[in-house]
Amino acid sequence: MTINRGPIDLAGRVVLVTGGAGGIGGEVAVQAAAVGATIAIADRAVNDSPDGVLARIRAGGGTVEAFVGDLGDAADAARVIAAVEQRFGRIDGVANCAAIMGFGDFLDLDLAAWELMLKIDVMLVVHVCRAVLPGMLARGSGSIVNFASRLAETGSVEAPHYAVAKAAVVSLTRSLAQAYGPGGVRVNAVSPGTTNTAMGRDVIDSAAGRDRATRIPLRRFVTPAEVASTVVFLLSDAASGIVGQTLQVNGGELMT
Repeated sequence: MTINRGPIDLAGRVVLVTGGAGGIGGEVAVQAAAVGATIAIADRAVNDSPDGVLARIRAGGGTVEAFVGDLGDAADAARVIAAVEQRFGRIDGVANCAAIMGFGDFLDLDLAAWELMLKIDVMLVVHVCRAVLPGMLARGSGSIVNFASRLAETGSVEAPHYAVAKAAVVSLTRSLAQAYGPGGVRVNAVSPGTTNTAMGRDVIDSAAGRDRATRIPLRRFVTPAEVASTVVFLLSDAASGIVGQTLQVNGGELMT
């Protein structure tokens, strides 16, 4: 029996990062590349500017390629995954970072808001997992990391559709872990608290956000780099015994 206790190493592996053009996904892509992974970024649009994710990875000597598509659409997700596999030969790891956030009272949210939330935050994950799992199972190995939220545990008055979607991701993660763990595929999730990204900054900078920070054990909100390092750990063999778990990365705001 081999027990992995060495440093995190993704050398020789192909990692797909959905929503990898920026935010937490961009940080995951940069950190995974820094430990040797070949990166495939899948997003609706990718910024190839000098300070963008692609440039950061290439400046560090990493290999990265962008694949543009609507992963919330089953056919487009299958096309993107097929293009990645054709380009790099396989997909060893997936970080499903793509997501949207939304707010609204339950009685005020229309069906379009619910449908969009479920399309991006649930069905996108379903489509990507359905597309990558056959190749992983054929090789007998793989790691998938999905994105949940602390609101999956607590519920939310302000964002009920988002909380429901993230609860579905937690359940999907556990279901896939049970189904495909015997085939060598580990499926886990990370559950960030409010994070200092474009998506979370309005909350962080608000009076309510500043008040919340005083009750977080770390007395601050987490950074994209802190969330990303947890994702990269789960993608690696250093996490070889972790299956079906949702790791809370929120400074202790929610403890489970």
